Amino acid sequence: MFLLVFLPPHLVGMFLAFNLQEDYGVHYSIVVPVIFTLMMGPEVFFEGVFKKRSDIEKKLSEKWRNADELSGFIKRHWGALENMSNGFPKQKACTVFSLVCLISSIVIWVYFKELYHTMALGGMAILLYIYAIFINYPMSTYVDQQSRYSLNLKQREHWRLSAGALVAFSELNPNKPVYKNIADNILSDEFSREILRMDYKEI
Repeated sequence: MFLLVFLPPHLVGMFLAFNLQEDYGVHYSIVVPVIFTLMMGPEVFFEGVFKKRSDIEKKLSEKWRNADELSGFIKRHWGALENMSNGFPKQKACTVFSLVCLISSIVIWVYFKELYHTMALGGMAILLYIYAIFINYPMSTYVDQQSRYSLNLKQREHWRLSAGALVAFSELNPNKPVYKNIADNILSDEFSREILRMDYKEI
């Protein structure tokens, strides 16, 4: 969906950059990447800024033994948790558009020798790659089999917090059935239940 909306206009922008004779023609190459980057940014970094960690911890403390730790994780990844139901398409869109921006930056440099446009597209490629990592972090970590069964303690810790955050977020938003369905699926998994047993009082 996101790629269908943004990729064709970007290709049109690249076409205009090559075919318009005016000096400003090359500017069309960065219009769509800028819009896409600005649109995705708040979901990654700013959704949880105005959420008070103390309020989250207070709501979780009745059922979660690690409410302090979990509240910090939830605040940090609030935007990703809000979009857990459609996070994978957004993650894929950011990954693909990151690659598109990188290729576009190389093309712009080779054909136009435009340093600032090349740097802008390269910078957005890096930023969108970072977006791709964090825009769906809890869900993508939870479903990652390597993290799930990893012998690395830090990796397993991130998996445990991701699983806990997905369940706890449904409790913070009880009127959202999609969150509850995801939480129920996690709690119906025996392996997840065993890992969360030490943190979650309801198991």
